[in-house]
Amino acid sequence: MEKNNAVQIGQANAEVTNNRHINPRLLFEYSLTIEKLDNGFLKAKRIWQGTGKRKIAIEEVLWCPKNGLQFASMNHPDLSEEGCLQVNSNHGNARLNSYKTKYREKEKNLNFITSPCTLLSVPFEITKHWDALMNGTKVELDYTVLKVQAHTGVTLQKRNFKDKLVISVTPKKWFWKMLFGSTDFHFNTETHDLEKIDGLLEPRDRNRKGKYVEYLGLATFDTPMDLSVIKEYANV
Repeated sequence: MEKNNAVQIGQANAEVTNNRHINPRLLFEYSLTIEKLDNGFLKAKRIWQGTGKRKIAIEEVLWCPKNGLQFASMNHPDLSEEGCLQVNSNHGNARLNSYKTKYREKEKNLNFITSPCTLLSVPFEITKHWDALMNGTKVELDYTVLKVQAHTGVTLQKRNFKDKLVISVTPKKWFWKMLFGSTDFHFNTETHDLEKIDGLLEPRDRNRKGKYVEYLGLATFDTPMDLSVIKEYANV
């Protein structure tokens, strides 16, 4: 990823609980920063931490207001796994080094049907398509998973839920919908600030048999994120 001068335009911390456990104890914490680069692109970085501030996972995305996702990367230090995606129009080049690749870099070309996204870039897409979403329009994207070098169609749609404004990201294929459900982005109905994210999480583990364990959880921000600044800087 090219280096550019950057100005931080957003920052928040979140505490994450496990949706599959009754006990409300913390599962993870993360810090999220958003920067505007001098070329007009936006960069987001999310650092997931466990007990003792141990880094569990690190995500980064580079997003263009006009053309959408340009670059994404993930790193899971404890699993010695890392991957990245370079996007050019409707094509992507994914690289992965993981347990499944026997810790050798594997390269794979992807062809997208619609604009690609990751969980970290979804807030940018919500901001870009805000007016359409508020009018009830469904926005279709190609959700890309760097950990498996694959993508699948998802739909962004507005829902009203318990006096909150919710934008749901839902897989189009029934299998993924049944397995993971929707990931919901909860906004304040008056300020439109992002308050929490409920659904699929980036970090994962691998058990002693080599099988991966995915997490569903609720991330609550210490301070709601004002995404209007993204719209201002992105001119969308």
